[in-house]
Amino acid sequence: MEIKQQKSTEKTWYNEAGEPVPYNRTTAYERSCEKNLPAIARKALAANEQLQKFKEYAQKEAAALYELFLKENNTEAGKGNKVFYTFDRNVKLEVNVNERISFDENTIGAAKAKFDEFFTRNTEGIDEIMKTLILSAFETSKGRMDVKKILSIKRHADRINDKLFTEACKLIDKAIRRDSSKTYINVWVKDEDGKYVNIDLNFSSI
Repeated sequence: MEIKQQKSTEKTWYNEAGEPVPYNRTTAYERSCEKNLPAIARKALAANEQLQKFKEYAQKEAAALYELFLKENNTEAGKGNKVFYTFDRNVKLEVNVNERISFDENTIGAAKAKFDEFFTRNTEGIDEIMKTLILSAFETSKGRMDVKKILSIKRHADRINDKLFTEACKLIDKAIRRDSSKTYINVWVKDEDGKYVNIDLNFSSI
């Protein structure tokens, strides 16, 4: 990533279209932006690099701690989040792993068709609220389906004894794709009142 900066000693500057503009035709505001914004960007990149290094360090240390925990307890690794404490529980480290779930478009489309067929065939004795909730779950927002809404449909499977409904729920399971995962590091320290306070590593909330 290159941070470009034009200097006041240059007689000609270039705008975003690559067009030459004489330096003496630029304003004091434009010159000040050109001077200060690249410096801010360089500091931001340096801070980002430090955060990346910290995350790698924390993940490495957490992995070593978890390996020791498994060894001492003679157990196998499990999925999900991990939490570690100091001896007096003054410091807490959380390692949260969030999996990004999406759906195979063809398979989830087939599931939707099964639900449509189910509701078409069963016009009587069907809870209209449930019908609306199920069918609306397949609506998209910004091109994406609401994963939680679709997965929540399966909780109705036990009380609806119908082949089409069961097949539709199985297609939901088949459509699931786990594209990627993100790991989040959270460090907590107890305050004077004994309550955990998060050391905020999210730039936007500081």
